[in-house]
Amino acid sequence: MILGPTGSGKELVARALHLLSPRRTQTLYTINCSQQAGGLAESQLFGHSRGAFTGAVGDEEGMFVRAHGSTLFMDELGELALPVQAALLRTVELGEVVRVGDGRLRHVDVRLVTATKEDIDARVRAGTFRDDLYARLDGEQVRLPALCERREDIMMLAAHFARLWTGGEEVRFSPGAREKLVHADWPHNVRQLQKEVGRALINAKGHRLIDATHLELRPVPVAPGAEKPAAANQAPGPSGPMVRPELATPDDRVRTAGRTLEDIQNEIYAKALARHEGNGAAAARELGIQPITLYRWKEQHGHQAA
Repeated sequence: MILGPTGSGKELVARALHLLSPRRTQTLYTINCSQQAGGLAESQLFGHSRGAFTGAVGDEEGMFVRAHGSTLFMDELGELALPVQAALLRTVELGEVVRVGDGRLRHVDVRLVTATKEDIDARVRAGTFRDDLYARLDGEQVRLPALCERREDIMMLAAHFARLWTGGEEVRFSPGAREKLVHADWPHNVRQLQKEVGRALINAKGHRLIDATHLELRPVPVAPGAEKPAAANQAPGPSGPMVRPELATPDDRVRTAGRTLEDIQNEIYAKALARHEGNGAAAARELGIQPITLYRWKEQHGHQAA
């Protein structure tokens, strides 16, 4: 189950999982659940027989039968209608599908990869997603962060997209353009960044230097005293970005005289971990940083990751 906001690359991850699996020689099949009405989704997934409903002029195989021996990627799983969820539960439990309008069972062997931007836990509590289905599909989760949570990757991605747009040619970004990209708001995440780089190249009119004037981006408001994201041409240090002062609790605020930023950061990380009894994920959420940053810090300082 791949979780992440719109535009964060969930389908790319699904394709990578398929290509790295023993089923990579087979076709990856994809269905977007948000684009299918309830009855149509059931037909698309499980197939239908001739005359099962108006317009069913012949027998049709569903996605599960087509993907037999391969991988089926179900995008926007959270928007699947409840009646279809019940049918999907049977298939996941028994490995069987029943075509709409046909009582015969067909066995399928399918690797199922799902994705959603929705909060599935909230949908379960609201009664719009089956708890038993969630329990069976939630074998392993891959969580994709929003682009604004991984600003150190922005320029690497921008350079990559620029090469794609230019057919492999190198494109340079001025300091002003780098500053603007790194501090921009990205409500549509990586997908938006790719489009913005393409538009900037059009505005550059054939030049391979993107300047700030070629970009039309809205900056992220920065609270007074907050640290700005790391500069685009600076690699993050071994401990990742510094914790912003406003995210520290009162007892974390320490005197800086005679101390390095690394000393202060180490103390803040250690205290956050102590408050959460060594739970790195919970401590990272409190500090407003990525868990991987804290995990790397723990490894470097002799702590065991929780």
